[in-house]
Amino acid sequence: MMFMETHRFEYSIQSMANVLGVSRSGFYQFLKRSKNELENIIPNLSSSFGKRG
Repeated sequence: MMFMETHRFEYSIQSMANVLGVSRSGFYQFLKRSKNELENIIPNLSSSFGKRG
């Protein structure tokens, strides 16, 4: 899926999905899941490091 994300502006999602044997919907679920995971990770990182001073 990372390949598809990297090359999504060079090739159509449909073409890459066909060649790689995956579904378009699976790719979009991957993108959504990745975004949600990042939204959860970033606040946790901030609180883990805290303020130094």
